[in-house]
Amino acid sequence: MDGELDILMYIAKRCYESGELVEPTNNPSINYPAFTISNTKNKFLTIGCDTYSYLNAFRNNESISIGSVSICKSRTNVEDGSCNGIGCCQVDIPTGLKNLNLKAYSFNNHRNVSDFNPCSFAFVAKEDDMFNFSSSYLESLQGNETYPMVFDWAIGDENCGTAQNRSDYVCGGNTSCVTPPKGVDGYRCKFNKGYEGNPYLPHGCQDINECKAYPNPCDITTSRCNNIDGDFTCTCLDGYEGDGKIINGKGCRLKAGANRSRINIIIPLGK
Repeated sequence: MDGELDILMYIAKRCYESGELVEPTNNPSINYPAFTISNTKNKFLTIGCDTYSYLNAFRNNESISIGSVSICKSRTNVEDGSCNGIGCCQVDIPTGLKNLNLKAYSFNNHRNVSDFNPCSFAFVAKEDDMFNFSSSYLESLQGNETYPMVFDWAIGDENCGTAQNRSDYVCGGNTSCVTPPKGVDGYRCKFNKGYEGNPYLPHGCQDINECKAYPNPCDITTSRCNNIDGDFTCTCLDGYEGDGKIINGKGCRLKAGANRSRINIIIPLGK
């Protein structure tokens, strides 16, 4: 299992009118140490032309902050579909960040850009074309109060070597312990080859009957499929030899000296 959780995360927002802060502001946070912000599936984004923002979090039990700045005087240099730092700035997320908090600010209360950009925005977004920047977002992100983001998760905070010897080890039968990506504490469970199901339940992983699969893994014209626990075999029919497998195998071939079927064709002679 991938060990990922997709959620909708709120956007940090701070808006101004005639240089005065307009309530409400929003500084969203998630405090749940079992979840780690995926550094491979997300980006930290800032939108605004008088904006700076922070992603505050914890890493190795120490507080850290990563920041972003976006300053522009007009829409002239802002490009739709491009988060290149002008009007929209995106930042890579380090590994191992937990307990997320987002904050957006303004250098000059948007006084010089308020006609086209009254607000500062900051958020974490899933990096798979879920977010496509438009210059219209400088005016408003109304209707987009949340964006999808991805958390990595794992069981506990101990690695496989230690967890497998504990009484509360959760991986069920026919499974293996898997080490999560760098920066993610704990362990994950994965069903072994030839099994499927939920590896976190005691009897959640059951044998796959490959012989009922389509296409059949054996050459059904010259062999017979035999399902065994966690695997299968192909047995060649009488008169044939080989492994019988048509996927990653050589199939069955006629044994040397074996009788071949013959078809006699009789052509009547004309008068």
